[in-house]
Amino acid sequence: MDQVLRGSLITRHVKCGKPTCHCATGVGHASLYLSSFYHGKTQMDYVPVIWEQWVRTGLENYEVAQDILSELTELNLELLRRRDNG
Repeated sequence: MDQVLRGSLITRHVKCGKPTCHCATGVGHASLYLSSFYHGKTQMDYVPVIWEQWVRTGLENYEVAQDILSELTELNLELLRRRDNG
């Protein structure tokens, strides 16, 4: 697990401002952002297309890590409940 990221991928559609561009009357240019919450603030970081898979893998790895921690917690709680009180 080389990369681990917490957050969500968000697609934003923005108009570039050029009056002759297709986005002036359409949906806008799609850009990918990583939305994350750190130090009490939501942060939006632009994700270039070449980094998209890296970010997706990091988000998936975070979920795997969370699952592992949940399983370890359950096992440790079970051990605590079965402890020898003697």
